[in-house]
Amino acid sequence: IEFGGFYNKPRFFQNILDEVNIYSKINPNTNSQFQIGYLLKRNPNNNKTNLYYVSANRKFFNKINVKAEYALSNNENSNGKAMQVEAFAYFSRMNASVSYVYASPTFKGYFSNSEFLTASLNYQISTKLNLAVNYQKDARNFERDTLYGVAPYRENFQMGFRYNYIKNGSISMFSGIQEFEDRMDIKQFFYNEKFYRIEFFQQINRFT
Repeated sequence: IEFGGFYNKPRFFQNILDEVNIYSKINPNTNSQFQIGYLLKRNPNNNKTNLYYVSANRKFFNKINVKAEYALSNNENSNGKAMQVEAFAYFSRMNASVSYVYASPTFKGYFSNSEFLTASLNYQISTKLNLAVNYQKDARNFERDTLYGVAPYRENFQMGFRYNYIKNGSISMFSGIQEFEDRMDIKQFFYNEKFYRIEFFQQINRFT
């Protein structure tokens, strides 16, 4: 059993004056961990936001690791919720991962009005041939300015093969689709594209 906390006075968040956090962790065994915590956040006007969260981390068969977190926020104006789930699997010929983050529009954590999903699969078909599949949906903090690179909605899917013709040389062929949309009131861009990509890698002594 573990208890802890911190005090934080951030430098780069102008809307946050300071934060106080307390938490408790329980480790039933080497493969499991549970945590519950509370965070108090104040803005420069001394308005307070309360965040309550619970999280868990569990490893299965030494091959699969799952992490999950659920949080609630409230202040004098609104209530919000958020969640995060991550899973990783490692096998002799296959690796896979998935990560999902959701925050409601009224959640008062570092993310709000956000949805983020990424998934990947890597399969070793043979000693020289490898299959890779990736998907990403990124829609974080829509209210932020596009100039900071976090407001656009982005969705991307690609798959392809990598062939290692020698130990230090490979050629990869990928294809996929991706969509970018400006979520600001006055859109500056919105496009959908299909792409094909060939990558060549070769290492000769000290040169790559």
